[in-house]
Amino acid sequence: MQPVKLSIECSTQMSSFIISNHDKLISEKPIFAKSDVLIYQSIPEFLHQHQIDCKDISTIAWSRGPGSFTGIRICATWVQSLSLIHKISVIDVCSLKARVYAYVLSESITNGHARFYLKANRSFAYSGYWKINNGYVSDGIDIKVVPFSEISADCIDLSIYQPNAMHINDLSLKENKLSSIDTNPFSIRPNYMFNQFG
Repeated sequence: MQPVKLSIECSTQMSSFIISNHDKLISEKPIFAKSDVLIYQSIPEFLHQHQIDCKDISTIAWSRGPGSFTGIRICATWVQSLSLIHKISVIDVCSLKARVYAYVLSESITNGHARFYLKANRSFAYSGYWKINNGYVSDGIDIKVVPFSEISADCIDLSIYQPNAMHINDLSLKENKLSSIDTNPFSIRPNYMFNQFG
């Protein structure tokens, strides 16, 4: 079988994946489930059903966070293990950027710029500035964690824009930057998980 690409979004409450082959989707639309069910049941079942072996996966694109810590932790560990065992290339996508991209598609924005935020907890929020050029979302500028009280009224709340695996796939096609993986077998929590904006 020709090499396939697996795209996963696990930073939201409902995770999703798609599988593509030379930019043609094998799964017609994203498949959704809770992160643990997605990783340990939905993906293996789909691969088995379509006679795809792990060695047929050439690339994994995934959302590295910030977002649901449990989903990201499960996904990061699984991606790290699969990459290490099967020598699979990895492309990571910032989940904030994926949310901005979901906003761009939802609101049919072609060009412009805006400041966005995503609540991190009761007291803090992720905040950043993104430019949109011909539907492409640039890397975020001045992304940081700030007290929620400092979020200005003109910031757009990203919590209402839910990214899915299709958004991760689209962004990874435009960026195509391979990530380095921490190959230390004792690193249960990969170090890149904690470097959200690096």
